[in-house]
Amino acid sequence: MSRERKGSIVDRTGKICARVQFTGSDGKRRDLWRKADNRTHARDVVKHLFREIADDGEAHIDATRMTGNDFCDYYTSITTRLALELERLRERTTHDQNALVFGVRTVIRQAFDKACKEALRL
Repeated sequence: MSRERKGSIVDRTGKICARVQFTGSDGKRRDLWRKADNRTHARDVVKHLFREIADDGEAHIDATRMTGNDFCDYYTSITTRLALELERLRERTTHDQNALVFGVRTVIRQAFDKACKEALRL
């Protein structure tokens, strides 16, 4: 049975911070630090971080700190894969291609929306 995950509230260089530790997909322990206004707000931040990790996983946490260049690289890799996949499926029926384009557009739109929402929250 695993122990309860609590997180911690730390006074770091005169500022209150919320800290959460978790094990990443590569098996290494990771720390997440977020600034808070006060100790009560820090408790809420810890709960929010645990909820994010449980619901969305580590990839979402990494996406919140993504820079513009990182997002452009990610977007380029997706569109490159899309172009290669469409080229490979050119001989298939139009219905199959439309389904693929719709699926990839949905994935790109969701990734872009998440990145924009997180960027606006910071």
